[in-house]
Amino acid sequence: MQLSRAIAGILSFCAVTGAYAVPPEFAAQAAVIKEQHDADMLQRSNAFINRAPSLGAGPVLRGPNPTEDDVGDVDSFGDEVIHLGVMQTENVSLQADCSGFPAGVGACIELPADLSQNTNVDETDLATFVLPKNSTDSLICFTVTMFTSWSWINSTGASEFASMTVNPTFQIENDILNGLVDPNSGLPFNGQLFPGGNLGLSTFFEFRNLEPGDFEFKAPRLTRSCTAGLISKRVLKDVYGLTDKQAKDFFKKEETRVSFGVRGNISSVDSASFSYGVRLYGDN
Repeated sequence: MQLSRAIAGILSFCAVTGAYAVPPEFAAQAAVIKEQHDADMLQRSNAFINRAPSLGAGPVLRGPNPTEDDVGDVDSFGDEVIHLGVMQTENVSLQADCSGFPAGVGACIELPADLSQNTNVDETDLATFVLPKNSTDSLICFTVTMFTSWSWINSTGASEFASMTVNPTFQIENDILNGLVDPNSGLPFNGQLFPGGNLGLSTFFEFRNLEPGDFEFKAPRLTRSCTAGLISKRVLKDVYGLTDKQAKDFFKKEETRVSFGVRGNISSVDSASFSYGVRLYGDN
């Protein structure tokens, strides 16, 4: 096998330069390899020519359209990815005293004197995309990267439970949703829905015990991308009960606003900071 590869390499070199002669003792085997090589190249060339569209012949036919059983999301099948923008959310800080926190640079949440108590985090409108109608054909997809840091500390004399569960949240507003009822809750949409529900998009959680005097600093950088989409025609129909026409009009006839926030709870943390980088994608 190694000898055959060596001779094939020599033949390829000869074809390019014409400057090398195959040693006599390898001439017979080289001739066989060259014949096989030429036949293989001819077969590949013919296959390429047969697949390539002729000039002016029009689009290449791809056969019947796939079904949901074939590809899952038939609305986006074969579409190109288009970029819908990128934003960095405002920062959310957790600290002992927010009295000196500058205005207009995010949100500040004061921590309790007893750090072992749960502190809830629920901030909205940290970044908002405004997508004109016809920005995307059948879905809005995302990439979210968390920029988070915090320090766990146990300054008591006993073992303490420490937690960190904070996720980005999404609020989607579109006038097509006015007058419609969410089949999952029985309540009107009032022009908006919340993918992921109250808990938001699960990106990070960690729980552990801290022994007396323990201190630990964490700064994870994690990215999550969508699979089914932040929202799509199929989800609008299958999950939220919209008709096919309403799902199409959602993307084609109305502006869509996508707002991001952060929600969760922490304990045994003496300082923390959260923000997210968000890029949106669509299809065309």
